[in-house]
Amino acid sequence: MKVLSRRTRNIIVLSVIGVLVLAIVGISIFSAVTVSKYKKRINKDKAVIASANNTISDYEAEKGEMQSTIDSIKSENDKLKEDNASLQKQLVELAAKKKAAAEAKRLEQQKLQADLAKQRTQNIISLLSLPKTEQQSALPNVCYLTFDDGPSKNTPAILDILKRYNIKATFFVIGSGNLSLLPRMKSEGHTIGLHADNHNYAVIYKNVESYLTDLQAISQKVESLTGEKTSVMRFPGGGSNEISRKYCVGIMSELTKLLPDMGYSYFDWNVSSGDAEKSVVPTATIINNTLSMAKSKDSICVLMHDASAKTTTVEALPSIIEGLCNMGFRFEAITPQTNGYHHTVHN
Repeated sequence: MKVLSRRTRNIIVLSVIGVLVLAIVGISIFSAVTVSKYKKRINKDKAVIASANNTISDYEAEKGEMQSTIDSIKSENDKLKEDNASLQKQLVELAAKKKAAAEAKRLEQQKLQADLAKQRTQNIISLLSLPKTEQQSALPNVCYLTFDDGPSKNTPAILDILKRYNIKATFFVIGSGNLSLLPRMKSEGHTIGLHADNHNYAVIYKNVESYLTDLQAISQKVESLTGEKTSVMRFPGGGSNEISRKYCVGIMSELTKLLPDMGYSYFDWNVSSGDAEKSVVPTATIINNTLSMAKSKDSICVLMHDASAKTTTVEALPSIIEGLCNMGFRFEAITPQTNGYHHTVHN
């Protein structure tokens, strides 16, 4: 094996060292360039980060301002809510006071109207309580209030009203009514008249004999309860009724002549309350019917009913009494000597 010379070895070593130095220098230069490059990037990133931090700081500041604004708005909103609640409460209280004031005024007016109505009623009662001679002077017209088809559960209320106004009336009773009320009617000065024992047209108007039999039956019942025989009467349907023709032609012509000869006084009417037009007629209708028909007359006989269905007749009675009194009518009960109110006979 050939041994290298010392010089050659030195050259090789120096060459290697040179290569290493060059490598080291190259690496150092590369590293310096790379580091510089990365430093620039890092500085750029730092600038970006600093800018971002500034933006974040600005945002945080704006956020703080916005939060402050939001808190201020919320506070104002809460105050507005409180003010609104207070205002609502005041409005409710004001409305309640206004309603209470309106109700108080309504009640005051109602009381005033009631007091005036009470005073008018008292004045009418006082007027109707005058002696007959004074009453005839103050109230020149005469009214006979008459009630058919009772007595019933409505009759006591009617009697109470008549008693309150100091009025006498006439009741044409039927056999199926509550005849136990007859003694009270008599004791309170009312006239008890005969209407029918059996209020069935087919039976009572079958013939003259059938009618007289029915009339005798109700007459005996009234006499047994009052101790007196009455000659005051009213035909079912009135003397002018035409339905009787279905059962006996000409019977009303015969009866209207026969009954007076037998000592009876029969009475029709010249004012109708209209309370028999249907089962229940409105109170106002009954009042208006009666008062409007009475306007042009100076002597009236009013047809009403005190059957069990006639509750509105009871309700209408005070207004009818006061209305007729204001029109100049005094009230009397029918007697056998009363000038008869006779319809034209149609059968």
